[in-house]
Amino acid sequence: NSSQSEEELLTLENKYFSVKKLMRTHNVETEDVYDLENFIEEQLQTVLGSSERIKKIEEDIEKLKNDYDLNANALSKRRKESAKLLDKNIERELVPLKLDKTIFRTEVVPEKPGKLGVDRATFMTAINPGSPLKHLNRIASGGELSRFLLAVKLCLINDQTDKSQVFDEIDRGVGGATATAIGKRLLTLSKKGQVLVVTHSPQVAAFSNNHIKVEKFIDGDNTYTKVNTLEKEEIIEEIARMLSGEKISREAEEAAKSLILASMQIS
Repeated sequence: NSSQSEEELLTLENKYFSVKKLMRTHNVETEDVYDLENFIEEQLQTVLGSSERIKKIEEDIEKLKNDYDLNANALSKRRKESAKLLDKNIERELVPLKLDKTIFRTEVVPEKPGKLGVDRATFMTAINPGSPLKHLNRIASGGELSRFLLAVKLCLINDQTDKSQVFDEIDRGVGGATATAIGKRLLTLSKKGQVLVVTHSPQVAAFSNNHIKVEKFIDGDNTYTKVNTLEKEEIIEEIARMLSGEKISREAEEAAKSLILASMQIS
């Protein structure tokens, strides 16, 4: 019957145009049409399951936050305990460095949560009796900062001997008995590992086991650096030069010998 055939043809055409529309919508070729249902079904399940995944992610975030808070609080507690011990030890080390009246405090200050915890350490000091505590780097002179650094190193050094400690003019701004005290503490530090010291202080240099002299010289248009390891007599000569200048007197040589002898007796 013709009417039935026309109806079937119309149905087929509708299906054809529906398929063509789906192909355009999802940008697939003819051979991929049969996989389209599975693809759409998978997408539908992804959408339907997104709320469950979001819930799981939120639970994971909450767990991580709780773990972070637990560890951050434990870290803060250890920092505060260590700060008290560090303050006590540094004040003890400052005594031979002629900063015996100094108050040193490590303050643990709250900070925005980050990878280093929820607080940070800041160093406060009062160098003169009766003075209020202020930030160390704002009130200490160059020489005082050098001695603070040495005290910190002495307190934090461990028994490992595979690391070298380098001090560049840590005796800057000090002399006399204070420089001798610094030399003695550097010697103490050297017993737990190699210590390299750049110094212009004869009192500090007198404590060293090995002396290396660094000089610059010009040859034509070029500047060179010369490094020499000094022998015993050269050590005396160099310390005498540090005491008296370029022209070495007999008195300077005797003073250099006395410094070296005194350092050996101290050590």
